[in-house]
Amino acid sequence: MKCETSVFFLGFVIILMPFLGIPSMWKRSIYISLGIVLVLVGYQLRRNAYVRSIEDHTGERKTDVYVEQVEQLFIEPEVPEIKARRGRTKGV
Repeated sequence: MKCETSVFFLGFVIILMPFLGIPSMWKRSIYISLGIVLVLVGYQLRRNAYVRSIEDHTGERKTDVYVEQVEQLFIEPEVPEIKARRGRTKGV
């Protein structure tokens, strides 16, 4: 049974529970168990929706690609005075 169908039928059973004449102690445990099942089915539906959102049309999952930046971001400006001083110290 599909998850969507099970959510529909569980909701239908929960709506009918007060009118079925079931003892209150049983009702309480049935409500708790149906709630747990609904939480698990809801989680499964949410997970499937997430997986569908990251898959492309070929069935492969899309992931971010890490690319190392090769070019230098901060380049010091060349100041003529510094070049001249560097040149003098090399010659000395």
